[in-house]
This record gives sequence, C-alpha cells and structure tokens, in this order.
Amino acid sequence: MNERKEEKVVYITKYWATKGISRVTAKWDPESPKMVSYKLPGCYMQYDHGADWHLTEEEAQARVQECVAKKVASMEKKLSKFKAMAGKPVKVTIEQCEGNENGK
Repeated sequence: MNERKEEKVVYITKYWATKGISRVTAKWDPESPKMVSYKLPGCYMQYDHGADWHLTEEEAQARVQECVAKKVASMEKKLSKFKAMAGKPVKVTIEQCEGNENGK
C-alpha cells in the first residue's frame, strides 16, 4: 500500500441526480491526483475520478449546477423533438435480422 496517501474530506458529485452531493473521507494519492478512493460501511471500495469529486462544497455545488444546466438543455432538445412529432404520422419501418440476407 502506498504510504503517501492522505485522508481528505471530499465531496462526491457522481450521483448528483439521484443522491445529491455526498461528503466522505477519502484517500488521495499525490501520484494519482485526479482520483480518490473511499469505503462506506457495508460497501465495496469506491473510486472517483476527475470532475466526480471536489475538495470544497462550493466546488461541488458549482459542478452540480453545470450538470443541471446541461441536463436541462438536453431534455429541452428532446422535448422539442417530441413536440414536433405530436399529431403527425410516424415513419413505419420493416425490421430485418441484420447479417442474414434471407431473413431466416
């Protein structure tokens, strides 16, 4: 085990849409500065990378707001596509098994 690992309180935003922000005590290794690892009681060791963890609650809150804005834009785009389909005939396709020219 690497003795250079430091324990830090970090904020996990990986599951922001379902759990919110999780505050955990994690191990951080200066040799892998973009990754933290932690184990919650009764769970397996977990690893988070890059933008999925933050050193301050403020950074975590800002990241979640970025994610929310992106998700809202994505959902608005999907909604506009569904609205465009409303009341119009939908294309019908004939499904075939791919890779089988005879359809058997």
